[in-house]
Amino acid sequence: MGLVIDGFSHILPKSFIRELSLFHPTDELRASGSLTHLSEIENRIRVLDKYRIDKQVLTLARPSIWANMAKDTALKMTRVANDTLYEITQKYSDRFIPVGT
Repeated sequence: MGLVIDGFSHILPKSFIRELSLFHPTDELRASGSLTHLSEIENRIRVLDKYRIDKQVLTLARPSIWANMAKDTALKMTRVANDTLYEITQKYSDRFIPVGT
Protein backbone atom coordinates (compact mmCIF):
# COMPACT_ATOMS: atom_id res chain seq x y z
CA MET A 1 0.00 0.00 0.00
CA GLY A 2 1.17 3.55 -0.68
CA LEU A 3 1.40 6.51 1.65
CA VAL A 4 -1.72 6.95 3.81
CA ILE A 5 -2.58 10.61 4.49
CA ASP A 6 -5.41 11.95 6.63
CA GLY A 7 -6.22 14.95 4.46
CA PHE A 8 -8.07 17.10 6.97
CA SER A 9 -7.42 16.90 10.70
CA HIS A 10 -8.17 19.54 13.30
CA ILE A 11 -5.64 20.64 15.91
CA LEU A 12 -5.78 23.09 18.78
CA PRO A 13 -2.32 23.17 20.40
CA LYS A 14 -2.18 23.96 24.10
CA SER A 15 0.36 26.74 23.54
CA PHE A 16 -2.09 28.43 21.17
CA ILE A 17 -4.97 27.98 23.65
CA ARG A 18 -2.87 29.62 26.39
CA GLU A 19 -1.94 32.57 24.18
CA LEU A 20 -5.45 33.09 22.86
CA SER A 21 -6.88 32.88 26.40
CA LEU A 22 -4.83 35.93 27.36
CA PHE A 23 -6.55 38.08 24.72
CA HIS A 24 -9.90 36.42 24.12
CA PRO A 25 -10.94 34.07 26.94
CA THR A 26 -14.15 32.10 26.34
CA ASP A 27 -15.83 29.12 27.99
CA GLU A 28 -15.43 27.15 24.77
CA LEU A 29 -11.72 27.84 24.67
CA ARG A 30 -11.27 26.80 28.30
CA ALA A 31 -13.13 23.54 27.63
CA SER A 32 -11.07 22.86 24.50
CA GLY A 33 -7.86 22.59 26.52
CA SER A 34 -8.93 19.22 27.91
CA LEU A 35 -9.55 17.65 24.50
CA THR A 36 -6.39 15.58 24.15
CA HIS A 37 -7.22 14.51 20.60
CA LEU A 38 -6.96 18.19 19.60
CA SER A 39 -4.11 19.36 21.77
CA GLU A 40 -1.59 16.63 22.58
CA ILE A 41 0.84 15.84 19.78
CA GLU A 42 2.24 12.63 21.29
CA ASN A 43 -1.30 11.26 21.66
CA ARG A 44 -2.00 12.17 18.04
CA ILE A 45 1.09 10.29 16.89
CA ARG A 46 0.02 7.20 18.86
CA VAL A 47 -3.36 7.31 17.09
CA LEU A 48 -1.68 7.70 13.70
CA ASP A 49 0.48 4.68 14.43
CA LYS A 50 -2.47 2.64 15.70
CA TYR A 51 -4.42 3.19 12.47
CA ARG A 52 -1.33 3.05 10.23
CA ILE A 53 -1.71 6.61 9.00
CA ASP A 54 1.56 8.01 7.70
CA LYS A 55 0.77 11.73 7.74
CA GLN A 56 -1.92 14.23 8.68
CA VAL A 57 -2.78 17.56 7.13
CA LEU A 58 -3.33 19.84 10.15
CA THR A 59 -5.88 22.65 10.23
CA LEU A 60 -6.73 24.85 13.19
CA ALA A 61 -9.88 23.67 14.99
CA ARG A 62 -12.84 25.56 16.32
CA PRO A 63 -13.54 28.46 13.96
CA SER A 64 -16.11 29.71 16.48
CA ILE A 65 -13.34 30.73 18.89
CA TRP A 66 -12.76 33.71 16.59
CA ALA A 67 -16.33 35.00 17.04
CA ASN A 68 -16.63 38.61 18.20
CA MET A 69 -12.87 39.05 18.35
CA ALA A 70 -11.41 42.45 17.57
CA LYS A 71 -9.77 42.57 14.15
CA ASP A 72 -6.30 43.41 15.54
CA THR A 73 -6.51 40.56 18.05
CA ALA A 74 -7.70 38.14 15.37
CA LEU A 75 -4.76 39.05 13.15
CA LYS A 76 -2.27 38.60 15.99
CA MET A 77 -3.81 35.26 16.98
CA THR A 78 -3.83 34.09 13.36
CA ARG A 79 -0.09 34.68 13.26
CA VAL A 80 0.37 32.82 16.55
CA ALA A 81 -1.73 29.92 15.22
CA ASN A 82 0.21 29.71 11.97
CA ASP A 83 3.57 29.96 13.73
CA THR A 84 2.52 27.24 16.18
CA LEU A 85 1.42 24.89 13.39
CA TYR A 86 4.64 25.58 11.54
CA GLU A 87 6.73 24.71 14.60
CA ILE A 88 4.85 21.45 15.14
CA THR A 89 5.11 20.43 11.52
CA GLN A 90 8.81 21.26 11.37
CA LYS A 91 9.50 19.21 14.49
CA TYR A 92 7.45 16.29 13.12
CA SER A 93 7.85 16.89 9.38
CA ASP A 94 7.64 13.17 8.69
CA ARG A 95 4.09 13.07 10.17
CA PHE A 96 2.35 16.43 9.67
CA ILE A 97 1.59 18.90 6.89
CA PRO A 98 0.40 22.41 7.93
CA VAL A 99 -2.45 24.46 6.52
CA GLY A 100 -2.36 28.16 7.38
CA THR A 101 -5.32 29.99 8.84
